[in-house]
Formats: sequence, C-alpha cells, structure tokens
Amino acid sequence: MRFVISQSLRISVFILVSISTLSIPAHSVQLKNDPVINASDDDDEVLDYIVRFKDGSSYQNFVSNEIKAMSVVSSLPFMSAEVLKFQSADIALEWIASRKDIAIMEKDGKVHALEEKIPFGINMVDAFDIGDYVDGSGIKTCIIDTGYDLGHEDLQNNNLSGAGTCHDDPCNWFEDENSHGTHVAGTMMALGGNGKGVVGVVSNGKMPIHIERALGSSGSGTWSGVLQSMKNCVTAGAKVVNMSLGGGFSQTLASYIRDLEDTGTDVLFVAAAGNMGDDTYSYPASLDSPIMMSVACVDSSSNRCYFSQHNDKVDIAAPGYGVISTMPGNSYSSKSGTSMSSPHVAAVAALIWSHYPKKSSTEIRRALETSAIQPDKSQQGSMNDEFGWGIVNAKLALEALSNPSPTISPVSSPTPMPSNSFLTNAPTQSPTLTAQPSGPCMPLKILIRPDGFASEISWELLNPHGRVVTSSLDQEELGDHNFYELELCIATSCDCDSNFKFNMYDSQGDGIGPWGWYELYVRGHLITRGSSYTKKETTKFSSCTFNYPTDSPYITTAPTSSPTTSRPTAPCTDLSIEIYPDNYASEISWDLVNYDGDLIASLSDKLVPWVLYSAHFCVPIICPNSHGYTFTIHDTFGDGLTGGGYFKVSLAGKMIDEGRGGYTSREVKVETCNKKNDPSSLAPTVSPTVSPTVSP
Repeated sequence: MRFVISQSLRISVFILVSISTLSIPAHSVQLKNDPVINASDDDDEVLDYIVRFKDGSSYQNFVSNEIKAMSVVSSLPFMSAEVLKFQSADIALEWIASRKDIAIMEKDGKVHALEEKIPFGINMVDAFDIGDYVDGSGIKTCIIDTGYDLGHEDLQNNNLSGAGTCHDDPCNWFEDENSHGTHVAGTMMALGGNGKGVVGVVSNGKMPIHIERALGSSGSGTWSGVLQSMKNCVTAGAKVVNMSLGGGFSQTLASYIRDLEDTGTDVLFVAAAGNMGDDTYSYPASLDSPIMMSVACVDSSSNRCYFSQHNDKVDIAAPGYGVISTMPGNSYSSKSGTSMSSPHVAAVAALIWSHYPKKSSTEIRRALETSAIQPDKSQQGSMNDEFGWGIVNAKLALEALSNPSPTISPVSSPTPMPSNSFLTNAPTQSPTLTAQPSGPCMPLKILIRPDGFASEISWELLNPHGRVVTSSLDQEELGDHNFYELELCIATSCDCDSNFKFNMYDSQGDGIGPWGWYELYVRGHLITRGSSYTKKETTKFSSCTFNYPTDSPYITTAPTSSPTTSRPTAPCTDLSIEIYPDNYASEISWDLVNYDGDLIASLSDKLVPWVLYSAHFCVPIICPNSHGYTFTIHDTFGDGLTGGGYFKVSLAGKMIDEGRGGYTSREVKVETCNKKNDPSSLAPTVSPTVSPTVSP
C-alpha cells in the first residue's frame, strides 16, 4: 500500500498587531485508492491525527474491539472518525500500514482567527433599510469562534445556546478570553436602540443564536474541534453558520461538507477568505461547495483590503477594515480582517432569510450574489477574484428574493404545439443521423439541465426570416435540476446566406452554470453546448450541408484479424452509456468487457461535474447471452453518483439499467442475443466483424 505525507497548511495570527503569515506546503497528493495521510513536520507538537474509517461497519468494529488500546483525544462518530494520539509520525505510519479500513488519516491541523487592527465603520451593507429580523421566523444563526461574552451590555443574553469543543480547560462557550468571537458577534447582532455601544446588522435581539467555541483563548483550535462544532451547529438547527477562521486544506473537512450536500442539509456556511493578501486558498472558505461562501474584505471606499486573499473561490465581499464592535467586559474596539467581513454577510443572509423563511439556502445564496454591487460598475453581474460577485447589500438582496425577474418572452407567440412534435408542413418523417440534408425536415434536439433557478431560463428557435418556430412558452415548464429533452423536425430553408437562430435566455444574467447546461443537436451532431453566459446566448446554424461536421456519428474500427469463411459475421446492435456526474466527477470511471474478460472500451474523456456525458457503441451480438458483455461503473470514494447524478445503460434504444448512489463498483449485464438477431441463423460471410465504436 502507498501513502502520501503532506505538510499541513497553517496560518499564524498576531492579534491586533499585524497580518497573518502563511506557510505553504510544497505539495499535497492523494494516490488513487489509498487513504489520504497528512502529517506535519513540527516535532515539538502533539501528534494528533484525525482518522476517518471507510464505512460505518469498519468504524464500529474499531470502536468495539480496538479503541481501548489507543490514545483517544476525541471522537467524531457522526462521520465515523476518531482523533488519535501517536508518539511520532513514524508510529502513525506503521499503525496504518497494515490497515485497509481507513479512508483518511491527517494531522489535526491548527485553525486560527483572522484579523488585523485599523479603525473604520459598519454602515455599508444597507441593513437598516429593510426592517429588522422577523421574530418567530425560526432562522437560527451559529457562530464558530473563540466564545461569547455572555452578559455584555450590548449583546443579547436570551435566545442563546452553545457548546465548547476547544482544548482549553474549561472551554465554556459563554466566555471569551480572546475577544475575537465577541467582536464577530457584535457585528452580527449588537443591540440597537439601547443607547450603548454599537449596532449590529441584526439589532432587535430576536435572532436565535448558537455559539460554538472551537477556538481557544490563544485564537487557535483544531480541525477536529471545528468539525464537531459544525456538526453541533447543524444539529442545533442553524441555517447560517459564520466561520471567521482559516487553516490549511483538510480532507476530513471536505468529506464532511460532502456528507451534508449528499443528505440535502439546508444550511449556508459563510467563511473568511483569508488575510495573506495573495491568491492562495484558505479553508474552509475555499472549498468548492454550494453550501460554502468565501468572503473577501473591502474598506470604506470599496477598495479591496490589502490583506484580503483574492482567488477564484471568492464569492462575495463585505466591510472588514477597522470595524468597530463589541469586546469582552462591556468594551468596544476596532479590528480588521476578512474575519470582520464574514459576519456582515452571515448576518445579512440570516436577516433576509427571516423575511422568507421558506426559501432554501440555494435561493438565499443566489439572492446575495446576484444583488451584490461591484465597485467597478462595468463588471456588474460578473465575478472576479477580488470581490467575487461584489459587495453584499441587504436591501437589494431582499428585493431579489421578493421580486424575481420575469422570464424573457420570445419575439412572437407561435401556435402552441405539444412537446416532441414535428414542426413542418410536409409529411412527417423520423429524424436521421446523416450529415446531409435528408427529406423535407431537419432533425433537431434540445437538451437542457437547469440549475436551481429554472424559472429564470427561457429559449426560442427562430427561422431565417426571424419568426419564432417554437419556444419554451410552447413546451412543458422547466423544473429545477430536472433534465429536459425535446426532439423536433423543422422545415428546411437552404438559403446559405441565412441562418436559424437558437436563443438561450437567463433573466438574472448569470446563465445556468456551474450546475446546469444546455446542448443543441442538428442532424445528430452537437452544434453548441453552453452553461456560463449572461442574459442571452445565440447560436446560428443553417440547413445547408457545409455548415455541418462531416464525421459520422458512429466511427467503426477495423478488426485486427480477418474472420474465417466458416464462421458467420456477428451483426451489431447499439449500446449507449449515459452518465450525469455529480460534483465529484473525477471519482467516476467505467469499463466494458466481454465474456472472456477482454476490455472492449473504457472511459477516455475527463468527466465534468453536472455535464451530461454519453458514449455509443455498435457491439457484436453474442449468443448465448451467458457469453455477453459486462458494463461496470466505478466510484473511488465509494458513494456512487449522488445529489442528482445518475448513469443509464441502453441497448437498441431501450434502457436496461440505471443507477445513482451507494456503490464502489456496480455491474450491468448486457445481453445482446434474441431470436430475431441470433447470428446462427445467418449465412456464412467473409465480411469483417464489426468492432465496438465510441462516440462520446
């Protein structure tokens, strides 16, 4: 078994003095099918490791039979993990070398508060123009930090709960020897109208709060403590979780976020982007997840704070330079850092959510992003590495929730026609897969996989004269994340100076990516594929021959040897494979073998998350069926295709099996033989056997 040791990414902070410093590892690699092992070279530190087992049964077996012999620091049973203490990295490696039940083993790395002191104000996010938090809405917020100064004159002392997971003794959530957590809490919900101190984004004292003290008095903690706190927040019913902290990448953290995604947990984590001032990643903010937002820092002039990390993971920005807020002991002070920016966004999220408590975290995130204000107005509606979608704005975000933009209508309204109809005045004929015009109509197929905002999407097809042939108004309504397919045969117009136009619209101006996509096929050929566009994307195509690819949709490979005249040639039948990957497409592979175990075909293209993949073969018919084919799909993580992902296997146009989650490998038996196509009934021939073909 092979192992990889990578130095943990660590952030050190000098509170109220200077910007954090960062040590970047040379590399971090996970070898295929092996557990991830992250170890630190800090020999003077306690060697605590987070050990996550491959499945629940392996974990229970360890707890029942082996755990008494180990030095246990803490337990994470909700994700089948334990934090174990080892005397050295060598001992840890020796322990795991003989085990096959471990998925992840990594150093329980440090995480720290992110801050730096320079004064400024807190009134940039327009939180006071929309009314305060709606009492009784049930939208609870969680803060994972250094604690909370219970009894502070300017902080609420009711509607509170909490727990401590740090290594301080005691680690009481209602105390804060560091001050970082109390400062963050004041930004979110310092009381208004009491004539004391400052005012938070939410100021009426009605928002339920759960406090998790995962960072100790030094401002540091461990990933195991943070993970337990994240779990506690979710269990407590929090909808928004603020994480003004950061550290190096943790595989265990990433796997827990994946667990929450796969179970459909409706929660939004808001985290600080980091204070290094460069384009490096800080975690958890930089995790690729629809339930995690990365927040950058701006000053009072809407400039990026010089220390704010800027990269392609930044989602949004907020004030974070010299922010005045609450401190322990009924005092107040200013701090700076992305740690001060993150609670602005978290509080705005909770505030607007309280006005529409039936909305989902996806809708809340979309409202925050689409309403954010870019400092450079020319970039409004687009993302960049410094500000993400722009600076958070509570007033506009609430408007985005209450007044969704209407769907763009087509130019004119054609006569309604049912889905899957053929649009032509000539006699109807079936679509053809040739590259040349054939017959009185042109086969066309539209595939759409909407994102979570299908109501924003519309489309239309215009003929060369600019008239609407059909549009989304004529067809069935699109559903969030629901695959949509429409086949047409439209009347040809072979005027080579004119083109048909296919227009895709998005009323919000952000397309349907990254989770959605669309494809247009003409005469069986893919003409365009789209995902990321603004309000409109146009594809032009002609019914003339030279506008189309000349390749055949099926490419046949010559056999390696000629068959004998005494053996009949096996005719072939169409085998198609369709895979709709989840967010972890890189874990998926497949292969097709015959009865003898010979590899017929396998995945050669890189799968893309949430982008439909298909492959076609013309496989020789083999009789009897006991000597047929076996299709196997593999998932290296062992959870299959989750969160809406799936695969389908079809033979001669008929689906024979489909699957989603819950497997490491899954086999599908492909039986090609029946009475009508049994090759034994065919006359001998010297034609070469048709080999399998692939056309992804």
